[in-house]
Amino acid sequence: MQNENILSLIKQEGVAQNTRQFTFQSDQKIIYRAGQYADYTLINPQYSDEKGSTRAFSFVSSPDEDVIKIATRFRQPLSAFKQSLGELRSGDKIKTSQPMGSFVLHQDVSRPAIFLIGGIGITPIHSIIKDSTQKLSGHKLYLFYGNKNPEETAFRQDFDQWMKSNKDFQVIYVFSDEQYNLSEGEKGLISAQIVKKYIPEDVINQAYFYISGPPQMVNTMQRLATDDLSINLDYIKTEEFDGY
Repeated sequence: MQNENILSLIKQEGVAQNTRQFTFQSDQKIIYRAGQYADYTLINPQYSDEKGSTRAFSFVSSPDEDVIKIATRFRQPLSAFKQSLGELRSGDKIKTSQPMGSFVLHQDVSRPAIFLIGGIGITPIHSIIKDSTQKLSGHKLYLFYGNKNPEETAFRQDFDQWMKSNKDFQVIYVFSDEQYNLSEGEKGLISAQIVKKYIPEDVINQAYFYISGPPQMVNTMQRLATDDLSINLDYIKTEEFDGY
């Protein structure tokens, strides 16, 4: 791994049901843009398999933070990589590559950003929205965040707080669990009907769309944007999250 950095674990913590966040201190400043990712390599992992000891994770932290944060789902059965990652303790070290990727916020503040996000696909979006809120970028930001239920919805406290402090940000939670007694957000799956309920058509037509999550969800949301909302592919950015 070229130009690698060494990260020391500060702590790991739950940020939703079956989701953990890992906070690291880097041996040197890592310069990245909100929405980017890096490859992370375990050093002498306790468990191993044919997939190896390196995985890509988006930055959950914003570029101005003094720490590096990543997050991932922890559902059984765990891969060898996640078993090893989950057993890291404070002070344990891993390696990381230089930042990569172009899944970053567009510069034209006259065009809104609409995020269609599923599950752990929220990690780069957390970084983008935090960074935009900290810098008062002026972008209009609309987040449609789909999960099974509120308990599995990572970073809810952050998004709820940013919606109070950032007049340009709105979050709409969408829950697919039919057993959930709806008291907030929308029930079902993210749809064109739900998007149109919260955003006027003229705003939709001017927006950039950002879609991240499992591959099937990304494909479905891209079809929603192109077929149901008539958005040109030039204004759609996607990031797929495979299982680790």
